[in-house]
Amino acid sequence: MPTSLCGTWDMISNVNFEGYMRALGISACLRKIALKLKLRKVIEQQGDQYLVKTLSTFKNYTISFKIDQEFGEFTKGLDNRHIKVRMDVRKRTAPSVRVPTQFCVAFLINPLSLSFFFSCLPSVQSTVTWQGSKLTCEQTGEKKSRGWAHWVEDDKLHLELYCEGEVCKQVFKRNE
Repeated sequence: MPTSLCGTWDMISNVNFEGYMRALGISACLRKIALKLKLRKVIEQQGDQYLVKTLSTFKNYTISFKIDQEFGEFTKGLDNRHIKVRMDVRKRTAPSVRVPTQFCVAFLINPLSLSFFFSCLPSVQSTVTWQGSKLTCEQTGEKKSRGWAHWVEDDKLHLELYCEGEVCKQVFKRNE
């Protein structure tokens, strides 16, 4: 069984975060703000239910999932993409469907005021697996070669984020 990732973790290093965000297509203004943040991660697990919170003074992001259950995710607070995610403890290949972001859908919310909600829904498939002691996620679809890996080494939580050849390495220490 892999080492538990559960706990509260405070960021102590953040290498190439700007390059990673640039590969995601995040605006220069948001990149400048994000680079100044010190993140806190809170990871909880109850049975097969996981809860991962990324907290900062600017924006918070929470993801909740069960292993081996597919779900839709909107990464509001991160890169504002809609993602369809499949969590799995076994290595699998998942079919991927690419929907270019220019295919946006307008939904009529209120016919009296003619207000519309525009939503761009790029299709991204994600699969999270345990590979040895690392919890890894491979995301396919809108961006090439995108994903992340979490693991604990020397009582520190490591997070490696990658997208289109850019790799960001973050390290967190346990908050006592």
